[in-house]
Amino acid sequence: MTLFIFYLALFLAGFLGAAFLVARRLIAVKSLSAEEKENELTGLPLFFDFLRELVYEPSLEFWTSTVKPALLKAGEKTTRRSRLLTLKAESSLHRLSENLRGKRIAIENGEASNGNGKNAEFWNEINEFKKELQNGNGKDKAKKNKDTPE
Repeated sequence: MTLFIFYLALFLAGFLGAAFLVARRLIAVKSLSAEEKENELTGLPLFFDFLRELVYEPSLEFWTSTVKPALLKAGEKTTRRSRLLTLKAESSLHRLSENLRGKRIAIENGEASNGNGKNAEFWNEINEFKKELQNGNGKDKAKKNKDTPE
């Protein structure tokens, strides 16, 4: 409880000191005439004018000429890289999905799983044609296919 009283007294002393400083300055400003007030304001630049000229404007120029373009370039690079990685992942998932789909269709149709996916019928025809060529039965078909225009 005594600690609370100590902090309360410290807070009140700080508050009264700040109020005294502000009140003293207000009294000094009220006692000035309109001409004196204007001379005070235009005579010396305010602290914030110095701050604006020496800190804010150079830092704003540095930001717009150097930092902002570098941040935009880095953001663009990051966005492009993440887009490429996303497209690569999508492509590999698409291939996996098509591969699994082709195997599933081949199994549902009762065909042997030869791993050819959705083009299994095409590859089966190619394999049959190769077998016919090896047996000698397909030589006439091969000549016919070469002679016929597409």
